[in-house]
Amino acid sequence: KLTEDFANFIGVWLGDGHIRHDNQKGIIRGIGLTVDSKNQELLKFVKSVAADVFGCNIVQSKNKNCINVYINSTLVGTVFQEIFGSYFDGKKLPNMIFSWPKNMVESLLAGIITSDGHVTKQKCNVTIGLSNEHLMTQLYHLCRINGYAVSFVRGLRQGGMTCDPFSMSVSVTEKIVTQIRKYY
Repeated sequence: KLTEDFANFIGVWLGDGHIRHDNQKGIIRGIGLTVDSKNQELLKFVKSVAADVFGCNIVQSKNKNCINVYINSTLVGTVFQEIFGSYFDGKKLPNMIFSWPKNMVESLLAGIITSDGHVTKQKCNVTIGLSNEHLMTQLYHLCRINGYAVSFVRGLRQGGMTCDPFSMSVSVTEKIVTQIRKYY
């Protein structure tokens, strides 16, 4: 069942998640999410939602300043890859999200902001930064059809950057802000 928490989880995964593969055979093993080790609220949330929704083996491992959470299920990994894509430049929103009720869209946006956004001090505006032009374009249109004031720009590729950065500014509601799990 699709819940606001699961929509938020999907948003976090779109920003900081990946498809897990067996490096030797290329077989999908599940999905993973990377969480800042200081952000215990997000870690608890991700593990709780994953356990509730997937009911499968969840493992975590610490790596420097991050904790990797792994949902070990070939089925979950395959479904996520088919529906949401993979790699930073191949992730996407499925068409069904464009018909979600506004509360679900708000939860999805809160998850994306948690992973790849910044909230202003006044908590009325956020900036989302991604290198995936297609996903950013989809998010822009999703915001527009749900009545959010939004702007979208392509940044300049600098230094050793291998792709263009994209930035989106979105006016947000209190409901979105309360679902963001950022550690500052």
